[in-house]
Amino acid sequence: MLLALSFLKYVYHPLQWLAVTAVVVGVRPILTRGVVALRNFTLDVNILMIIAVICTIIMRDYTEAGTIVFLFTIAEWLESRASHKATAVMSSLLSMAPQKATIAETGEVVNVEDVKLNTVVAVKSGDMIPVDGLVMDGTCEVDEKTLTGESYPDPKQKDSIVWAGTVNVNGYISVKTTALAEDSAVVELLWHAAVALISLGVVPILLKAHNLRHWFYLALVVLVSAWACAN
Repeated sequence: MLLALSFLKYVYHPLQWLAVTAVVVGVRPILTRGVVALRNFTLDVNILMIIAVICTIIMRDYTEAGTIVFLFTIAEWLESRASHKATAVMSSLLSMAPQKATIAETGEVVNVEDVKLNTVVAVKSGDMIPVDGLVMDGTCEVDEKTLTGESYPDPKQKDSIVWAGTVNVNGYISVKTTALAEDSAVVELLWHAAVALISLGVVPILLKAHNLRHWFYLALVVLVSAWACAN
């Protein structure tokens, strides 16, 4: 409401300060998450948005600052709703995922989380395939309806790709793991840092650009545009 009323500044100029009030009211959760991120030595989307808001206020574009906070808050709310629904779906899928795997070489049964990349696991008839991988030996038919919805089993032989959570209907296969969940925090951190660096207008400054205000404004556009990618 404060942001909406601030657009009446074209009728009565002092109403522009309502946009600043809107920023103060709406920025608190963003600021809180940003402080937490800094304490953890990470650069996340909340910090990018705080930088954008501060810089926009410095440029005296108060309505734009309020709009950034408003849109980002709405986006976070929508993401939260979608996340809850996705979590429920993922929980139901994870409940079907196998918890154990049999190492082909030793016959040892281990937790799926302990299976390393390029490990060969054994999958007997009737067993659920514990990891994504490549068939190294044997033939069978795999029920993949949990992933594809296809009601007929898919035949597998050497070099076929198999997926965790699908079922070996018949036969015996040994599977070499080819894809495990990997920590992408470093990549994400580098991306955030790159966005922040570009947004600070380093490139035009190094090129000795004369119209710094123009480049500064474009840097803020990059910053705001990047928030969806930063998430």
